[in-house]
Amino acid sequence: MRRATPSRRGFPAATTLAAAGAILAACAAPLPATVEPAFVDPSPPAARKAAGDCALNVVEVIDLRRSPETLGVISNRALKAPEDIPGWLRSVIGGLGTHGFTVGFADPAAPAEAVVVKARLQTAWITETRGNKTANVVLLVAARRGDRELPERAYRGAVSIINWAGGADEIRDVLDRAFSDALDDVARDIRPLCPA
Repeated sequence: MRRATPSRRGFPAATTLAAAGAILAACAAPLPATVEPAFVDPSPPAARKAAGDCALNVVEVIDLRRSPETLGVISNRALKAPEDIPGWLRSVIGGLGTHGFTVGFADPAAPAEAVVVKARLQTAWITETRGNKTANVVLLVAARRGDRELPERAYRGAVSIINWAGGADEIRDVLDRAFSDALDDVARDIRPLCPA
C-alpha cells in the first residue's frame, strides 16, 4: 500500500492565503492614536489674556470617567488618553491662565486671597459622524474665596469640525477646542470671586 504524501503544489497557495489574511487583519484593526499630553489653547493670540492679578489655587483635579484611558473612536481607530492623565488634566485646567488668571496647583505659597478651585472631568469623548469629528467634554468645577462660593457646576464644551484626515493634529485640535469652550464659561463664573 502506497502512502499519501503532501502535495508541494498547495504550499505556495496556502502561504499566499495566510499572508493575505495577515495583511487584511492588520488593515481591519488600525493602531490606536494617543492624544497629545498637553492642552494648547486654540484661541487666536489676540483673544488670549496675559496672566492677571487674580490667583487661582487648584487644590483638586480628578478624572471621574469610567475608562480614563479611552477618549473615543475616529475612522475605526481607538483614541487613547495620554499616559499621564493627571498631568494632562492639570494642563487643561492650567488653560485658565490664558483667560487672565494666574494658576497654581495645590500651592502652599498661594496668596491668602487666591480663589480655591476644585475641578473634575466627567466626560471627554471624540467621535466621528458623517464626515465630522465631534468632541464633547464636561468639567465639574467649584470655587471659593473666603465666604464667597461658586457651588459645583457642570461646564460643557462641544465642537464639531470636518474630519479631513483624522490625523493627530486634527484630533488634538477638536478636543482642545471643546475644552477651551468649557473653560470660557468657567472663567466667566470664577471672575466675580476675584479680589476687586
